[in-house]
Amino acid sequence: APTEARLLAVDVNATGTGYAVGAFGTVLRTADWGRTWQTVSLDWEALTGDWAEPHLYDVQVDGAGTVTLVGEFELVIRSSDGGTSWQRLHQGRRSLFGLASAGKGHLVAVGQEGLILTSADDGATWRERPSGTGAILPDVWARPGGRMVAVGIYTILESDDGGASWHADRSEATRSGWHLAVTGAGGGRDPSHVVVVGSGATVLSIED
Repeated sequence: APTEARLLAVDVNATGTGYAVGAFGTVLRTADWGRTWQTVSLDWEALTGDWAEPHLYDVQVDGAGTVTLVGEFELVIRSSDGGTSWQRLHQGRRSLFGLASAGKGHLVAVGQEGLILTSADDGATWRERPSGTGAILPDVWARPGGRMVAVGIYTILESDDGGASWHADRSEATRSGWHLAVTGAGGGRDPSHVVVVGSGATVLSIED
């Protein structure tokens, strides 16, 4: 990679277009399944009104190559032209660590202080949802139909209505670990269960 910065997330679509993001506004792009990478430069002052280069924590690339990034200051930004130009979709005060798409323009992002944001119009507008927790939420998973799972420090939250409301899992396994990443498993667009991984090499399976 053409950088020495910490890289914190990567995503590649089905055509081999991908992005990696990380510390101090680092953005890399590949068009060949990761064999080669190029640095993408962003005008942060124009995007955020500040000279600071925010850490970027997650990235999603859709089938058309449109890329959406989240990071510090509740930043959500997007490029639809290969990283040449960028649009700011949201900005605030906390950090966003995880981003997921449920399809048909439904997005969810999670972060500091139990922050959960949802969008039903492909990121044009965002709404904060009550999470019932102040825990750091590093990751979120979503699927078409409304089911979502957010994970965090001693916390696993679930939603069955597209992120409008959330309820906490109260099991001992949830309350005894730091849960850092979540994904669907079982194949297809409608996985049979959700897998959560975290501290102490813990792997949890959440059945429907």
